[in-house]
Amino acid sequence: MSFDSIDEAEKFYKNYAKIAGFCVRKSSTKYHDVDGSKELYMRDFVCSKEGFKNSSTSNVNPKPSRGHTRLGCKAKISFVKDGQRWKVRVLVDVHAHILCTPRKSHLLRSHREVTNAQKSLIDTFRETNVSTAQVMSIMGLDSGGYGEIGCTERDVRNYLSKTRDDLKDCDAEMFLNHFKEKKEMNPSFYFAYEVDEENKLTHCFWADGNCRKAYAHFGDVVVFDTTYNTNKYSLICAPFTGVNHHFQSINFGCGLLKDEKIDSFLWLFEKWWEAMGNRPPKAFITDQDAAIGAAIAHLFPNVTHRFCIWHIMKKLTEKVSPVAYRVEFLEPFKECVYGSETSDEFDAKWSGLMSKFQLQSNEWLKTLYHIMKSGFHCSSKTYSWQG
Repeated sequence: MSFDSIDEAEKFYKNYAKIAGFCVRKSSTKYHDVDGSKELYMRDFVCSKEGFKNSSTSNVNPKPSRGHTRLGCKAKISFVKDGQRWKVRVLVDVHAHILCTPRKSHLLRSHREVTNAQKSLIDTFRETNVSTAQVMSIMGLDSGGYGEIGCTERDVRNYLSKTRDDLKDCDAEMFLNHFKEKKEMNPSFYFAYEVDEENKLTHCFWADGNCRKAYAHFGDVVVFDTTYNTNKYSLICAPFTGVNHHFQSINFGCGLLKDEKIDSFLWLFEKWWEAMGNRPPKAFITDQDAAIGAAIAHLFPNVTHRFCIWHIMKKLTEKVSPVAYRVEFLEPFKECVYGSETSDEFDAKWSGLMSKFQLQSNEWLKTLYHIMKSGFHCSSKTYSWQG
């Protein structure tokens, strides 16, 4: 009996082992030199219960026994290369243990397999954030039970891990190729990117036709937020957001940045401005990041820049703690911020709160008040505090 390749020979022996009811693993492999390079000429496959497990002399924290996995089984097959063919050199088909029944042999390690159909299904579910456990449940229902799937949850996790490793070095390229395809299908799709000296993606911005159309109608006020930067690539997500006539949030484009420095924001705002037809908004709402403020002041000197009240209120308990936890302070403070309709009304409420709770020396509150007053009384080039 001979085979064209060692892979064909291995497949044949594994098919036999599956029918017989035992698991196979590779054993000895031998090479010889051919013109300065190694060439495989012999390979052995043995029963997975071949040999004996190494006995440990340490009894510290012994692990629970999983039963005997090595029983000294002698079953094996050895293939040797003869010219261009692989022939059987040695065959031992006597086992030192009870063989598995055909109904369960497909669950043995060497016979488990994630099929192409299963891989396609797993990829589809993972794109929609379906957990691995849920994927196994669905495949179990489709196959008629967990025992009929043909693979285990560990096999599925190993497949997903290998897929991530395969994509690790080319995912940015795939990301940009996706944008190029969208651009070919729809000329209104806009994207731009930058790479560093190591050809790694550092900056990226994209906006489709719907984003640009939405901005043309509802782009008077733009919210820019860089709160989210928790993905595994350490890139900062920077979406441009607005509100339509139904009070629904709408997207004006999105960017990815390597850092929150002025140069990065300048690059992003320039690309966003170009995508939106070089028409600036009337107002930007952002957090209190100084680099964002500097970039907006440089590129959009006539645009009103306001700080987001949500970010300010979120920092309240940190900046004026423990006073902020007291109901007698928090509720009047919210009434002052959200309920004041005029500058004079705000000043009166603010002054009363600062005096009552002795917060006149709080630097954070003093800075906010100064920014707010500058926004009320100075030109639109200065910052103002408004939700």
